[in-house]
Amino acid sequence: MWTDFAQSFTPRENRTWADRRYWADVTWLSAPPPGTPVQIHHWAGQPRVLSTDGTPLGIVQTALNPGRAGVLRAQVAQDVGRIDITYLGPADLAGA
Repeated sequence: MWTDFAQSFTPRENRTWADRRYWADVTWLSAPPPGTPVQIHHWAGQPRVLSTDGTPLGIVQTALNPGRAGVLRAQVAQDVGRIDITYLGPADLAGA
């Protein structure tokens, strides 16, 4: 019983937060220049790319978990067909 109690305070591997880097393909409605910060929001079950003022810019072609626990930051990559994603959180960003 004590062992179970003590282990309950040890974070599971998939719940350990870390600074993680990803990229995702995007189909742009209007492609901003590389380095432009963008937002990712889920509408109708699909991750959408929005400008910082909320203007729709494109659709992420990679499945992202809408129930992720961490903090996501994104910007247009040098290859403008992609976005670079910095994610501070557990290993829960991949699609659902």
